Amino acid sequence: FKPAVVDVIQMQLTGLPVNMDRVIEVDAQLNAESVRLVRRMKNTRTVRGFVTILEDEALEKKNEELKTKVVTRDDLGSTKALTITFNPNSANQLQRLLFSEEFLGLPVLDLTDSGFPSTGADTLEKLLKQPKVTDEVKEFIEILMEYKASAIIISTFLPAFLKAYQGPDGWHYLFGNFKLGGALSGRLSSQNPNLQNIPSSGSSPRKYRLAQLIKSCVSAPVGWIFCGLDFDSLEDRISALTTKDPEKLKVYTDGFDGHCLRAYSYFGEQMSDIDPSSVDSINSIAKKYKPLRQESKAPTFALTYQGTYHTLMNNCGFSKEMAQAIETAYRTMYKASIDWVMGNLQQATQDGHITV
Repeated sequence: FKPAVVDVIQMQLTGLPVNMDRVIEVDAQLNAESVRLVRRMKNTRTVRGFVTILEDEALEKKNEELKTKVVTRDDLGSTKALTITFNPNSANQLQRLLFSEEFLGLPVLDLTDSGFPSTGADTLEKLLKQPKVTDEVKEFIEILMEYKASAIIISTFLPAFLKAYQGPDGWHYLFGNFKLGGALSGRLSSQNPNLQNIPSSGSSPRKYRLAQLIKSCVSAPVGWIFCGLDFDSLEDRISALTTKDPEKLKVYTDGFDGHCLRAYSYFGEQMSDIDPSSVDSINSIAKKYKPLRQESKAPTFALTYQGTYHTLMNNCGFSKEMAQAIETAYRTMYKASIDWVMGNLQQATQDGHITV
């Protein structure tokens, strides 16, 4: 790590350049959108029905406290106890709305650290793919996901951007703290603010739009250009080199597109015109069967990190038969690397450590 210390210190001293005029524009835009999204949620039949239940409970509770006077719906909003509103930031409300049998009764897919049903963005994404979700409920969940994504940027990124220091050149800069080997994996970490946590572009239009908004705030000062570079699928390359899996190596030796290879392995029966022995034919999947190539990514990630067909059913919404077929195809395709990983895990139970 020592040779990188000078570069890391230089990064910290230089800072991340941001265009403050653009930051203020994005802040105003997202706050206005947030208000509109809450209004849209409240106007859905899903939330209106849920609020009606909450109002009935509030009236019933109040009437139990009173001896003679009876409160009715005309009294709603007259006191704090009778003022009922839907709060998308309330975990309790969302848990009850989404998972209670008295209302939507959706399956609990993930739990929080406290053991309660999760209502985070990843869980909502999974819920959208559940067969029990109607178009009406899907509309609500999609608006909620949009709201939550915006809320994270409004509460986490924009406050830090708005506090960016003005440099002697008149431009503004964010100064993060980087730690070499700060992550458990040995990677670089960042804090106060975390400059490595800026939203990625993502695959969905929602994530892409929000990522582009926040990234539009990062801009070089006059007279400079801002550029970036990245490793091309570094983890896949490392896995191929360490495991010597022939199916992984041929991506680099023969020129196969890895995502296309896996898409054909999972969904080949839908690609009768593809020749699995031809590099060009397999790689043509990127254009001919783009949705299937995209659909292959999530299950590959899950199975790579010890997931099973159950994971694919919950995370991707596949039927049991389809999930099992994909898991079988994956395990057949990457048998060499799976055996290598399992051998290392078994050795670790004897040695008490993993050698990297």
